[in-house]
Amino acid sequence: MSRETTGTLAAAGAGLPAGVRDLVYVRRAGWWADESLRFDASGAEVWPRDLHPVQAVTVHHTALGVAADPHESVRAVYRLHAVENGWGDIGYHLLIDPAGTVYEGRHTGGPVPVFAAAPLPGRASAVTAGHVGGRNPGNIGVCLLGDFTGAMPTEAALSSLVSVLRTLCALAGVDPRAGVAYVNPVTGDRATVPGTAMHRDWGGTACPGAAFAARFDEVRGRV
Repeated sequence: MSRETTGTLAAAGAGLPAGVRDLVYVRRAGWWADESLRFDASGAEVWPRDLHPVQAVTVHHTALGVAADPHESVRAVYRLHAVENGWGDIGYHLLIDPAGTVYEGRHTGGPVPVFAAAPLPGRASAVTAGHVGGRNPGNIGVCLLGDFTGAMPTEAALSSLVSVLRTLCALAGVDPRAGVAYVNPVTGDRATVPGTAMHRDWGGTACPGAAFAARFDEVRGRV
């Protein structure tokens, strides 16, 4: 991949603690995102961006098979969210394929994913995405490509997930195993979840799959 289609997230922040390495990811241009899907017929952006301080990071699975070229799977999720759901963009901040490759999700309008500008550790604000009903502001969404109802993610995917969560938690000042009293800064809705949550921790879903959920504490421990 060329330098134009990849980037590093941790390099955008200063003062990161030891053990947080630069996180290489595929930019939207690298997975050939059709940016026209973000705009309506008049040229207006369907889903304007807003930012809120990060309170939690939430892990998902697509519950779908993965194409031989995972870029196709990322584009499929993008089209589902942006066009079929009518959102105007993909609802996850980052995605991870079975080989451990990390992909930029939600458009930020800035030089790095998740955040609209280079984040300061402990004071990071994320662009709002759409991955937990009614509880998206201040909640970063990371999605693994695949269905983990009956099987675990690959070790490559898990290793990348741990690196992603470690980096995001370091940047946002989130304790991965502590409880978080989440408050939606827009609606006031409240929930108590782990700092690194599974989608099911928010209620109403089996995501990220029964097999993965049964061992998710191992991921928190590695983070």
